Formats: sequence, structure tokens, C-alpha cells
Amino acid sequence: MLTTDLAASSVNMVNSIVFSAGCHSGYNLVDGDAVSGITLPLDWVQAFAQKRATLIAGTGYQYGDTDFLEYSERIYASFAAQLRTGTGNVSVGLALVKAKQDYLAKTPDIRGIHQKALLEATLFGLPMLSVNMPGTRITTGGDPSVVSSTSPVVGDPGAFLGLRTADVSVGASTTPHLVPLTGIGTGNVTATYYSGPDGVVTNPAEPAIPLKVTNVTVPGTSLRGVGFRGGTYADSTVIPLTGAATTELRGVHAPFTSPVFYPMRLVTPNYFDALGGGATRLAITPAQHRSNGLGQNQSTLRLYSGLDLRLFYSGNTTTYPGGITPALAAAPSINSVGTVIDGGSVTFRVRVTGDPSAGIQQAWVTYTGDSGHPDAWTSLDLARDPADSSLWTATIPMPVPTAGRVVDFLVQAVNGVGLVTMDDNLGGYYQLANPVSATRTATSVAITAPAAGTSGDYGSSQAVSATLSGPTSLGGRPVVFSLGGVTRVATTNTSGIATASIPLTVLPGSYSLTASYTGDATSAPSSTSVAYSVTKVATTLALSGPDTATISTDSGVVANLKSGNVPLIQRTVYFVVSGAVNRTSTAITDYLGNARLGALPPAVGTFTVTACFNGPATPAVCSTLALPDATYKPTGATTTIQQAWPFVGFFSPVDNLPILNVAKAGSAVPLKFLLGDDRGMAILATGYPKAVPITCETSVVLNDVPEEIAASTSSLQYDPLTERYTYVWKTVKTWASKCFQIQVKLVDGSTHSANFRFK
Repeated sequence: MLTTDLAASSVNMVNSIVFSAGCHSGYNLVDGDAVSGITLPLDWVQAFAQKRATLIAGTGYQYGDTDFLEYSERIYASFAAQLRTGTGNVSVGLALVKAKQDYLAKTPDIRGIHQKALLEATLFGLPMLSVNMPGTRITTGGDPSVVSSTSPVVGDPGAFLGLRTADVSVGASTTPHLVPLTGIGTGNVTATYYSGPDGVVTNPAEPAIPLKVTNVTVPGTSLRGVGFRGGTYADSTVIPLTGAATTELRGVHAPFTSPVFYPMRLVTPNYFDALGGGATRLAITPAQHRSNGLGQNQSTLRLYSGLDLRLFYSGNTTTYPGGITPALAAAPSINSVGTVIDGGSVTFRVRVTGDPSAGIQQAWVTYTGDSGHPDAWTSLDLARDPADSSLWTATIPMPVPTAGRVVDFLVQAVNGVGLVTMDDNLGGYYQLANPVSATRTATSVAITAPAAGTSGDYGSSQAVSATLSGPTSLGGRPVVFSLGGVTRVATTNTSGIATASIPLTVLPGSYSLTASYTGDATSAPSSTSVAYSVTKVATTLALSGPDTATISTDSGVVANLKSGNVPLIQRTVYFVVSGAVNRTSTAITDYLGNARLGALPPAVGTFTVTACFNGPATPAVCSTLALPDATYKPTGATTTIQQAWPFVGFFSPVDNLPILNVAKAGSAVPLKFLLGDDRGMAILATGYPKAVPITCETSVVLNDVPEEIAASTSSLQYDPLTERYTYVWKTVKTWASKCFQIQVKLVDGSTHSANFRFK
């Protein structure tokens, strides 16, 4: 449907509420910037305004997710729910505001795609327009805080500043889901994700993780920080279901790559509702993924069954003499983390500094992987050194690692007004292990293939090889190959040679192909690089479809866009149609690389259809259309198609072929047919209708076969009520015992026939 169809329709849309997750459904077209033959002069906002409807729509691209209700979809679903929430009249403006507030309150991490969805959903109309929805209405249930009381901290600076805490244990009930996926060149796989009590958190190309939202409001005070004190978990190997944001076509589930457990934080405070006088909540995501190696699609899923949290609350906003306001202090800084292993014990040494107005209230180490806590985190409080206020220490018996693991730990600190800092070594955790040697042996990496200056086509793969050398054998070491952000890891063999294959998925251009070794406890890191070029790929565009088409129906013309044998997905193809009516339109290719023309302009005759991709190409008409594509070369194709009126066949009392109609010689036979509209009275081609003799049934005795006979008299009528044409064929008595085919040829070039035996 086009905007002009809507504006011209007789449908009464006064006081209608229309909302759409469609891309650019609320985009305002600037007439001066219109593209002739492509851009309609009327946009959807104008069209619905003319129909006196209220429109809520997006001013740009709007998004959903392939597997979940997310982004723009979630906003509009919430908007629909808000219209039904409560009693009495609900205004569209208030419903949209609450839908966006609900979106903010239930999204742990507001990314760019979330901001885009929030900002682009726009109301066009009067926000006070209200609707009183019939039927059962939605009622909002209670949401009590899980924090019933808080306790004052012991010791300054927190005691002086009124800092209070609450220790909360949070259960994490999750449900597993298996999703079969069709691999692109890798076969089919089954992906796994877990949902929580409040659904799933999904972001593009990141694993979907469970969500639990908990009210932690304490009246009269504010949650300033959340400390992680412990948690129980279980590790397993899965193929994670990654987020696949999408517009009109389903998205691709990209592999997930992270050398550390992600996300690094399991709990995020959410204050968006609190800013409007509502609740403070924790968004809890009790799952983490760490990929099992670059280039692999499996990851280690760390799924938590419970979390122990320490919540810090403060209501102190006092400004003390000298203009000191502790509430404005930043969180503490953890400057250094170290351990001293002495015999059977280990001493943690952590240096913490911060704004003196808020001081440092507490510091602690949280660790896992020891035989006493193989699948759990436990915390050890550190003590402030009496001679150095920035140094915090604790000594415990050296933990015994669980078989096949090392003891991981992280450090946290909180100041006197409750702000918490976590240092987890950028997600890699600190480890209780032997220190790196101060004098490591030198190494060198040499790329043996490809040679410098080599190039490859976009979308293909490049075999790479490198040799890692040193004073001793360097087998079993990881070498990282990188090209424009695409990385692959290979392990050296006993000769120090590593080989891999890098997919050329970066934009065509010049790059450095690097091979690097990060080193280990005894050998130093090294790296090298060579020049490499990624080139554009040739494309083919093939047009297919029938030779004929019918007005107002799908022409069946399809343009198939490929690079070699690979379909090109979500690419714009321009169609240039020329004939009795000229038109230019666009279509986007699907997952088979097909873009469909749809219906031709509503006119009879021969049309030439040209499809263009990616700027100038043969045929020349493409030179004025399309923008250059960064990765693929241009192409074009042309075909012709004959379009006719929609002749659906003859109507009673005449049956269509292959029926042999029986008529009385000398009678008038009405031939009734439909052309989809009033096409005027000059629809018959010259010399038509005409009767052509045919062979009768074998049981009928035939006279000599006569010559072709033109109808003795003819008449053509049109009935506007039934929209049918009627041609009255007046036969002659001498046709008795003979058979004829009556042929009706129209000026659109189509011929339609019915067979008769006369008695």
C-alpha cells in the first residue's frame, strides 16, 4: 500500500490510533530533496494527518530481534499494553511516555541501538487524545522491596557519614532453551540460551542471558553501590544464541568472541524509575560466557544459581565547612593489586586511594577455583595497614587449586558514602600462580604465507602461516593472526609453525596482516606484519519471470543478485520500467538474493524492465541510479514483458476450454468476460471476434469443413454493476452439425477462445 492509496481511500480514520515499528514510517520527506520517479510526494505522517488519525511511528530505521521481542518492537508492545492499563481514559501521549519509561527501567545497559529506538518513536498528533479501552483491563501488581531493613556500618568514615548496608542473597531461577540454527557454510547447529523470571537481555552479536529485576528501594535513602560478595555457579560448554538485530529480514547470529567471562558485571543498579519517584531496582543477569577460542562457536557458560550482594545506602548530602560535600566524591581507585606467597600462606596487598572527604570504608578480595570453593566465589575482608592508610592486606593459608584450574580473584573497595569500585583485571581476573620470569627469552614471528602485497576477494578466505622461533622449541604456543579486526588463533606445531584461514569480511581496501605471539612466563612476546589488499567482488544480476503479465497482479519478475554462487542479502536493486507508463522503484534482496518487482504500471502493452545494482553498469540506464557499493562491483540486466488486462475467462452460459459448448445453430450466444475495470468499447482487435472451424466429436457427422467465417453480426456491451463485458455472437442455421472455435482477441494482444458444437 502506498501513501497515496491511503489518502485517496474512503476509509474514515478520524480519531484512529495508528502505530508502526516499520522503518521510516514516521520519516518526513522534504519535497525539495525528492528523487524524481522514486520518492512519493506524500509521506505517511502527512497521509495519516489528512485522514485525521494519530500516528506513532519511527523517524528512521527501527529494529526488532530475530528471536526476541526487542528494541522498537518492545516499545510498541509496551505502548499497546499501556493503552489497556488501569481504568478510564488513557491518553496516547502518557501511554507512549510510560512505555519508554518501562523500557528504560527494564534495560540493564542502554546501548546506542536502545537510544535509537527510544528517540525515534515519535507521536504525530495531539498527545491528550484519549481512549477508554473496552474489555478486561490490565492491573499493575505490587512490587515490594526485597530490602526490609539496613544496618549502620562500623567505623569511620562511613559511621560518621551515615552509611548503611544490607546483605541480600538473590536466587537465580533460569530456564534453558534450545534453538536450531542453519549454519552458513558450517552446517546446522543448536544454540542455547537461558531465560530468567523477567525474560532475556539480548544485544547484537552478544549471548542472550537471563534477566531478573528486583526492587531494592529503601525509603529516605539512596542506593549508592553494590558489592559482589559471593555466588554459586556451574560451568558448561554451549553454542550461545547471540542477538540478531533486524529490520525487515531476519538477522544473522554472529559467533561470540571474548577471552574473558562476559558480561563482567552480574548486577546493574537501575535508577530510571526512581528519577520519577518510583522504585530503585537491580537488573540481575546471572550468566556469563567466555569463548573457547577465537574462531570457535562454542563458549563456556557460567550459570549462577545464587548471588550474595552487599548493598550500600546513603542519604548524606551535607556540605561541611570548607565546602566539602562527600556525596560528590568519586568512587575509590584501586591503584595496585599484589600477592606475596610465603611457604604455605599468601598475603594479599591492595593499595586503595580516594577523595579524603569520603575516605575508604572497606576493601575485600573475592576468589574462586580453590578446592574449598570449586564452583563458588567467597570473600575475604582486608584490613587497613596502621602505618599506611592506603594499604589494605590480609593473610590466609595458600588456597589449593581445584584440579585443572587456578585460583582467580578480584578486588573491590567502597568509600564512606557507598560508592563501590571493582578491579577484575579487565575481566581476566587476578590469579594465584607463579610470577612471570623477570628475564624471558626472546622470540620472533615470521609470516611465511601470504607474501607481502597479496590480495584476495571480499567474502573469500586467505590461508595464512607463520613460524615462531626462539632459542628453544616453541611448539604448542598460540599465534594470533589479524586482518582489519578479523582474528584467528592457531597453535604452533613441534616446528613452531602455525597455520589458519582468515575470512575476508572487512571492507575492500589496504590492510596489514599481522601475526603476533603474546608470550608466556618464560618467553617474550613478538609480532610481524605484511601488506595485504581486499578487493571488490564481481556480481551478477539475472532477471527471470513470465513473458506475459496481468494488470494489477504480481508480474512475477525477479532479479537474482549473486557474487559467484553466493546470494547477496539485503542489497538494494533498482527497477526501471519503460513502456506505456514509465516507473522506477527499488526492492531489497532476501536471503536467496531475490528482489521482486511486483506489479507493473497499470497499462496495456509491452514493457522493458531493467534491473540495476551498484551504480554504472550495462545497460546504460543504470548509470543514473544506485550508489556505489563498498564491497561489490556493479551489474545490470534487462528483459521484456507483455502486460494484458485481467481476463479471467468466460462466464455462464459459456464454459471455458477444454469444454465443448453446445448451441443451437442460428441462435444468439452471449460471451461474457471480465477485464477488471471499464476499459472502454474499443477493446477488440481488428478482425475479431472470428469463428474458426474445428474438428467435432467423432460421433458427429461433419459436412465439408468450411472456410473461416466472420461472425454475421456483433455487439459489445458493458455492465457497470457486474463490471462484465458481453459480446453477443449471432450464429447462422447452416452451422448445424458443425463445430467452431470463437476467438476474441483484445487490443492488449491477448486471445481468448471457447469451442462450440452446433445442433
